[in-house]
Amino acid sequence: MAYELIIDSDNKIIELHYDLCDALLEKKDDFELNNKVEYVNLIDFANVEEFINKEEYKEFEKLFCEICKPIENQKEYDEEYDDFYEEFDEDEEFGADKCDIF
Repeated sequence: MAYELIIDSDNKIIELHYDLCDALLEKKDDFELNNKVEYVNLIDFANVEEFINKEEYKEFEKLFCEICKPIENQKEYDEEYDDFYEEFDEDEEFGADKCDIF
């Protein structure tokens, strides 16, 4: 219900996936790859655009997953995220008898 970037600084590549994408989950299982890349989780597409347009990433190649198609499905993914978090009451107070770890 968010986006995940895989940043490969050595090869100057940023891959964008929906965070529930099967291709992303397979890559996260690849131990060798995980030692070479950084994962960044962002909540909506506006945050993704802001992040990938930072000066430090201007020369990076941007790859968009062909399985989850984050560009084509950004409206749907952003709405899913909003719908999911609407279920939680932001003003709810946590007392000593409640666990505040989600």
